[in-house]
Amino acid sequence: MFLVPIPQGESFTTLLNFLKSWIKGLFGGSLSYIIVVILIVSAIMSTYDYFAKPEWIRKNHYLTRAFTTTPLYLVSKIIGAVFAVMVVFNIGPEVIISADTGATIVDLCGTLFCIVVAFSFILF
Repeated sequence: MFLVPIPQGESFTTLLNFLKSWIKGLFGGSLSYIIVVILIVSAIMSTYDYFAKPEWIRKNHYLTRAFTTTPLYLVSKIIGAVFAVMVVFNIGPEVIISADTGATIVDLCGTLFCIVVAFSFILF
């Protein structure tokens, strides 16, 4: 259903691409900042859970699945959050913040975020 071609102007698109573009337009330029906030909160909460092991996270099935990690995955969350901050705020070496590397990944994260949001409402 989401991959059936639908007409859009002079060409065709898919319902999935239409919804993704609409949600990206809705968030506008703030989408990359939303992604950075999500990554930072995830890294902080995972670090907190790893060291403090709070009951309110451990007793909640959803929070446990979201924030309880292995040491390697915790390090990758922290590095990912740091890189995302560097890319969005244009801080650091060109190899990280370049449009061909980091900016592409942050844009891809924004696209995936829009797809997840679209599917969440459709499947609800």
